[in-house]
Amino acid sequence: MLSAPVDFEGERYWLVGFRQITSPDSTNLFLPIADTAGFVEASPDKLGKLIGLAGKLEVLSLLKKNKLSIDDLDLFLSDSEAKRDNVENNYVQLVKQQLELAYQNLDFASIEVSLDEFKQKQEKAREAVQSTRSLQERFAAFPSTAEFDEYYRQYNATYNSFDDLTRAAEKYSNSLLVFTETIANSAELNYSDKTLIKSVLERLGEIGDYRTFKNTQLSPAEKSFSRLDAASGQLVDDRVGSTLDRIARKEAQTAYTTELENRVNKFLTPEKEFILKSCDIDATNLKNQWLFVRTALKINSTRENLLKVPMTIAQITGQLDNYEVRYNDCINTPVNSPQPTKPDNSSLVNILIIILVILVAFAGYKKYKEIRENAE
Repeated sequence: MLSAPVDFEGERYWLVGFRQITSPDSTNLFLPIADTAGFVEASPDKLGKLIGLAGKLEVLSLLKKNKLSIDDLDLFLSDSEAKRDNVENNYVQLVKQQLELAYQNLDFASIEVSLDEFKQKQEKAREAVQSTRSLQERFAAFPSTAEFDEYYRQYNATYNSFDDLTRAAEKYSNSLLVFTETIANSAELNYSDKTLIKSVLERLGEIGDYRTFKNTQLSPAEKSFSRLDAASGQLVDDRVGSTLDRIARKEAQTAYTTELENRVNKFLTPEKEFILKSCDIDATNLKNQWLFVRTALKINSTRENLLKVPMTIAQITGQLDNYEVRYNDCINTPVNSPQPTKPDNSSLVNILIIILVILVAFAGYKKYKEIRENAE
């Protein structure tokens, strides 16, 4: 839309407009892109200001198509000024110096007053055109929202000054028409006098074709301008909403990758449910979050839901990383076979020792008894 980025609160933005294929003259999307960072502005307040500026640029473009650019207005006004100068000279030479002297009973004051008023309106229109051109050049040299606001206000003031000028031109033309009718109906003037005065009045009417200018250029543009201006608030809100919706969808689609989809689908298979439970992995939250992401992208794609998708996907990725590590550790850990219980032989040993002691003692006693009997 502009050949250079526009400054807004210290940041410079490129205003990129997109048109519909079915309606190439209509811009349905504006994206303010930061010049330095390259991101699409997502602040609703900043979007509103920048998209509002883009909409007003469209209005100026529309006025240009209707031959109401500053160059067009300047050209029309310059032609009209030259014709007014000629009319003023004719008024002095033909009315002041001839008719008023020849027909002293005729009062040309109404024509003179309306011509002077027309001249004043023309001078104001000239001042407005010059101011607007100056602001237009400033905005072109350094595009900024502040410069544009001033330029747009002045352009509107210029447009209004031409509206006032056309009314003054119409008033002046009517004063000539009324005077012409008065002359035509005068009983005091003969045909020759009437013809002479009428020819002078016709020459005084050559100030420019304001009627055609108003009917074919100014009035149609005024209707379009008024309609766009009245709807500008709602139009800006709609475009901001549309832009935010598209930004949210794009960021959600960027966060959602085929790689992540394959990982989730591979991990959350029905065949793994039993294994996950046996590994003490509860994937319920992961399933719910993945369902939310899929629903937000394909079914319930509200801006609110889409804005949650990138953060939700980040959480899913973190959970999946953790679960995959735990799952692999679980299925790759070897299972130790239970060792057979060794019998406790301590009690049997004690019994054997006791028996051995008894046997030794019995053998000793028997030997002792034999020795005594042999001695006797």
